[in-house]
Amino acid sequence: MKIKLAEKKIKRDQISALDAVTAKVPKLGLKHKLNGKEAEFRRVRNKHSDNFKRLFPIKTIESNIELAVQGLYDGLQGQIEQLNEPTHTAQATVMAMETTRRSCSYVFRIEDDGCCLLCQKEMTGSKAKAINTELYEADQTLYDRR
Repeated sequence: MKIKLAEKKIKRDQISALDAVTAKVPKLGLKHKLNGKEAEFRRVRNKHSDNFKRLFPIKTIESNIELAVQGLYDGLQGQIEQLNEPTHTAQATVMAMETTRRSCSYVFRIEDDGCCLLCQKEMTGSKAKAINTELYEADQTLYDRR
């Protein structure tokens, strides 16, 4: 009976040892993968160190290149937006001026059409010419202010 108890204890110890080994196998596999990734990272970092120094002149990159590249990208996007802002403002101004110019050209056709574009009232030549001259002068005043 003592022999059977001793055998059971040995088997329990062996099972416990096997469980411990089984639990460590995935950890060893992950550690092996991690070592491979770290080696690949060091290889890439060494291979492209000059390029990294050019991209990140101030920072030293030890890990997480993706985060550093994203930070660089965000910074450059901000600079691009700042540089594009005056261009967009100028484009909007030009578009507004073009719209105003086109609208005035339609209004100046009163003399040619002999009819008011707003009320569709017939106008005589002298009255249409007077309104046309007045609108032209107002347009020139607005244009000179810009």
